Amino acid sequence: MANHKIYNIDDQDHCDRLLEVLTGLRLNLLRALAQEGETTILQLAGVAKRNYKNVHTDISALIKAGLVERVDPAARNSHIRVAWKRIRIDLAL
Repeated sequence: MANHKIYNIDDQDHCDRLLEVLTGLRLNLLRALAQEGETTILQLAGVAKRNYKNVHTDISALIKAGLVERVDPAARNSHIRVAWKRIRIDLAL
């Protein structure tokens, strides 16, 4: 597992998109996924005590943002993971 993921944000649009993705519930999913290690969305929904469909939607957004990875994208019900311990955001003002 890498130490951290760095986001360098150089424009307002990029900043707005990232802030839309990083909701409180999604941050909780990231933390739970980091603690659980590789798992499926169904298992993560159980750990988070949340509805599978909502967790799937949130994980899809986190994957699109590059914050969560699919272990084997071609596999059905593939495992997901967070490949770092920290997320650093470097925001230019």
